[in-house]
Amino acid sequence: MEYTNNCVIFLWKSCTFQKKAVPLQAKMNALFKNSAHLLSANVVAQAIGLIVYPILTRIYSPEDFGLLNLFLSIGGILSVVATIEYQGAIVLPSDDKKSIALFHLGIVTTVVLTVLLLASNLFDNLIGTLFHTPALLLCWKWLAAFVFLGGLWSLQNNWLIRQQEFGAISVYQVSQSVVGSVCKIVFGVIGMVGVGLITSSIIAMAVALILSCCFERKFNRRDILTCHTSWNELKQVAREYKNFPIYSFPRSILNSVSGNLPALVLSPVFGLTELGFFGMAVTLAFRPIQLISQSVYQVLFQRYSVIIRQQEQVLPFTIQMVKKAVLVIVPVFVVLWFVLPTLVCWLLGAEWGTTSYYIRIMLPWLALVVVAPTLGFIPDIFMQQKTATMIEVGYFILRVLALGLGVWCFSFKVAILAYTVVGCIVLGGQIGWYFYLLIQYEKHRNTQSNCNPN
Repeated sequence: MEYTNNCVIFLWKSCTFQKKAVPLQAKMNALFKNSAHLLSANVVAQAIGLIVYPILTRIYSPEDFGLLNLFLSIGGILSVVATIEYQGAIVLPSDDKKSIALFHLGIVTTVVLTVLLLASNLFDNLIGTLFHTPALLLCWKWLAAFVFLGGLWSLQNNWLIRQQEFGAISVYQVSQSVVGSVCKIVFGVIGMVGVGLITSSIIAMAVALILSCCFERKFNRRDILTCHTSWNELKQVAREYKNFPIYSFPRSILNSVSGNLPALVLSPVFGLTELGFFGMAVTLAFRPIQLISQSVYQVLFQRYSVIIRQQEQVLPFTIQMVKKAVLVIVPVFVVLWFVLPTLVCWLLGAEWGTTSYYIRIMLPWLALVVVAPTLGFIPDIFMQQKTATMIEVGYFILRVLALGLGVWCFSFKVAILAYTVVGCIVLGGQIGWYFYLLIQYEKHRNTQSNCNPN
């Protein structure tokens, strides 16, 4: 592992900081090697989950998984609120001092939200009534811990991306999967089926966060802990990067809420059991793809930031990357369409057959999820957060209408089908817009090159 990390970091630095122009193929090779570092960790993490789920589905009921899905949906949204999107700016400053100040600013906002969530336990009965889910009362007290850990990891993750510490990110991914899987089995065996899945998720986050810090090979973590940041410095970076809370934050909130709308909107109407089937479909299909996209996103964000600062060519590189993705996605998803019913019943048990139906419905949308979120940093790099936020507003409205159609028809399946169709339309449009921004950048770069031939 140590040798591999050294090789990856050497390749990354040699590709990123050369003064001479780097050939396109060399850039592609460096990207794929760094992405492979994270993807390999994701593959291991997902493989562990795949091995464990046949056990878990025979210990826990679909209703237990439905409760977990509802909890993770609420916690995921609030985790976005925790840092009000300042973590996204950590990668951008040219000097570490500002990045550390942004890190500390994110900690302040995370602590404030955590305290508010602790106070919300006084109103947990009202919250349980709102979601028509009395079982939610059993785990609401864990929400503050979940959001606090989620906010800390969001900050730490972006700091690791900035420092190219992809090994530490990999440690987090794998250890979270291992610890979470072991705890879920243990809690299920001893009879903690009500909140065992949720408690295990929180324990796994805490252990993985600690281990990722221990495996950070550089001494930058010492700078984060010991570097003094004054309130004036916090205010300065808050103003300088205000576009992130003003535009990126609403966009991220809308994206998170709209992504979790099925749990928030449909569980009060259809109950936790149907949500459990759908939640398992998301776990088996969407989340592995999301982790893959996130792994490539983390590498690309840092890479593109450097390329564009140096006014280098980027469009051919992006086109080639997307073509390679399509050549892999299409045949794999075609095969999945035919084998999913048999595969899911064999893996999870015959009573989970409904899960395969939901995965098949989502396959076209999942194919676009591989590409669109991977390039989701492009609006931030070109300071197009306002337009991106407007797109998210439209996406959110369309998703609400899609789920509303399912509620009106009193059909969970109709709701998910309409939700998927909307996702295909919007993600396809986003990919087109990202390429438009890159084309405009290339035109501007070529104009500047012609004006300054030296």
